[in-house]
Amino acid sequence: MTVSSRREVLAFLRAIKEDPDDDVPRLILGDWLQDHGASDAERARGEFIHLQCRLDPMEIADRERERRRLGTTHVADPERAALFSRQQALRQRYEADWLGPLLGTPMHSWDFRRGLLHLCVEKANIRSKEFIALLGTEALAWIESVRLQRAASDALIRCLASPVLEEVVALEIPDATISVAEGQALANCGHLANLTFLSLEGTRFRPGVLPELAASRYLRRIICLNLMRQTVPIV
Repeated sequence: MTVSSRREVLAFLRAIKEDPDDDVPRLILGDWLQDHGASDAERARGEFIHLQCRLDPMEIADRERERRRLGTTHVADPERAALFSRQQALRQRYEADWLGPLLGTPMHSWDFRRGLLHLCVEKANIRSKEFIALLGTEALAWIESVRLQRAASDALIRCLASPVLEEVVALEIPDATISVAEGQALANCGHLANLTFLSLEGTRFRPGVLPELAASRYLRRIICLNLMRQTVPIV
């Protein structure tokens, strides 16, 4: 078995995606990588997961403080500053190692969220041979969420045929216009059965699309649906 498909790591990543809001499975994976990582990059990735899990509630608190404009001054948290600096140093040094073969895919951009990957991909590219070649590997299993963007008309139906989407638990399809046929394809897409979060922010819907999504047997795991900036159905 190659390093790109270790059963232990795949099992840890599956456990994370089974309960993505829980930090404990992430921290367990971080501990395992620090103890058993085969390289400095892998051991650093374990530390990176811990750092991001510690930073996440601090960043949420800061955003809430800014939203509510609590107080007139903001005192920088020296602990957060140190954690952020260490996180950035690790990312700068090892990011290419962590991404590995994903660097050869047509992803538009990426980020790390609590240790796992968030990708931005132009809709048609999610079906590329470079992504498909990584099915079953650790490289793909590290992807937790995908943002699909910049699609030509009807590209959504084609991209939903990609088995790559089975890896994600969070999917964003922003600022789109979803036809009845696309709504049906979204509702009947078995590749989306693992989703717990779906964002359709800024999306316009043809009449009948939202009931299709609500009745979908494949979208039953979703616990958060973002419909911010939704416009009225197009007649």
